[in-house]
Amino acid sequence: MALQNSGALSIGEIAGEFGGTTPHSLSEYYDAATGIPSSSTISVSEFYGTSNAQYVQATGGNSNFTSGNNRIHVFNGSGTLTVTNVGNSGGSQAVEYLIIAGGGGGGRGDNGYGGGGGAGGMATSYGTQGGGQSAAGDMTFSTATGHYVTVGGGGGSNSGGGTSNFNSITATGGGYGGNKDQGGGSSPAGSGGGGGQGAGGGSGGNFGYDGGSNAGGGGGAGGNGGGGGGGGGGNCLASNIRATNTNYAAGGTGGQSTSRSCSIGGGGENPTNAGNGTAGSGNTGSGGGGRRSDGSPGGWNGGSGIVIVRYQYTS
Repeated sequence: MALQNSGALSIGEIAGEFGGTTPHSLSEYYDAATGIPSSSTISVSEFYGTSNAQYVQATGGNSNFTSGNNRIHVFNGSGTLTVTNVGNSGGSQAVEYLIIAGGGGGGRGDNGYGGGGGAGGMATSYGTQGGGQSAAGDMTFSTATGHYVTVGGGGGSNSGGGTSNFNSITATGGGYGGNKDQGGGSSPAGSGGGGGQGAGGGSGGNFGYDGGSNAGGGGGAGGNGGGGGGGGGGNCLASNIRATNTNYAAGGTGGQSTSRSCSIGGGGENPTNAGNGTAGSGNTGSGGGGRRSDGSPGGWNGGSGIVIVRYQYTS
């Protein structure tokens, strides 16, 4: 808590805020906060309104590492971020985040062509969000406690992806790619799946785009899925929140083409070579490719989601 802005201020009150050892003297608090001298003359009045700078501290994640004065926690699966210090206004309380849900699975061919799976929703305070939204505001923590992190799994054949959630912010899984003659699945906070041959694409929500029609591609965080038979998956989006520029949340391609707008999105199948499609890449929230083949084997799986948390942990 910051010291008062005026009036009588004792050395004991300064020590209560900044610590130190007895007997206390003002000289032990050189450079203790912004505006306090680092040497020479120092007076009580220079401590008005100052506070002992504190920064967010936490543990948890499948990995955590530092980059400059930031600490970054990566959750490839569900777990708990245990906050041990919420920081203060003298230091920093801001917490940046990236939350990506699981990608939807592609649709079956059923003697035709299935649609590509939609990308999981991409919500973030660090750069552009899915669906073309500007970055959200950073979050803060009011108490030092555990915060559960949910990371959505990728959807199986003709199934939507799983929801990801952190600190009451939710991204929903990508919509499923439709089987032949079946529309693609919609997602309220993610991207829609591509429709199967002869059917329309699913609608995207807050953090995604729409799927394409007629064996269309699933929507991606960066654009709508293509239509018209083997439509390409919607574009991915890049984020540098983990100090490495990384692509996330591409749509899967419809079942009549192997081409992909982003390599992390699942590919469909070449019309002359059934079985050469691909799943969405894991921990990217990308949609799976649609099937093209005789009979009715399942579409390709969507990729699992990811949650990344970043904050300043030192001055």
